[in-house]
Amino acid sequence: GFRSSGSSSITTKSKNLTNKDLQIIKSVEGVSFANGIVSGRADVFYLAESAAVSVQGVDSLAWRNIATTELESCRYLNAGDTNVVVVGNRVAKSTFKQPLALNRGIQIEGRLFKVIGILKESGGFGGEDSRIIMPIEQARNILEDAGNEKFDSIVIKASDTSLVEQIVSEIDSKLMASRHVTARNKDFSVTSSKATQERLQDITQ
Repeated sequence: GFRSSGSSSITTKSKNLTNKDLQIIKSVEGVSFANGIVSGRADVFYLAESAAVSVQGVDSLAWRNIATTELESCRYLNAGDTNVVVVGNRVAKSTFKQPLALNRGIQIEGRLFKVIGILKESGGFGGEDSRIIMPIEQARNILEDAGNEKFDSIVIKASDTSLVEQIVSEIDSKLMASRHVTARNKDFSVTSSKATQERLQDITQ
């Protein structure tokens, strides 16, 4: 399959995105997948060691279709998975003295999860190296301030890179209308990885 280097993903961020926002975003033309995400830090125990690790709860199906970091081993999350996690490369290799092994149990905030996938090193983009990724329903049980209806961010995959600008501005105006805000008091932000990459190129040049 053709994989662009995440150049067609768009992220909407706010502390209180809702299901309504997610539905509005899904209805925008050119959006092929939308992944509602909650994130936070959690205490993780593995072989008598503990560490605070960044946890991300995702829509399993959407995340698999949007993820730009490939798997080093085993599999991504499937719809209907429970008590399983996919771990970033750094979490697997260097967070604990013993590397995390596939199918081993780790305890996150006192609950037991099985490691079913390890991601390849992503080289920084998206920061998945130092994250543990799990189904969103379970992340909501574990992370203290992740309300049942809220998302921290929504990541979208565009059906075509050339539509990115158009999608960004449409999401922007539709969310402003539904959230009753103007450009001045806007309580969310929409960014595209295309823009991020261009900025990075500017910096490196």
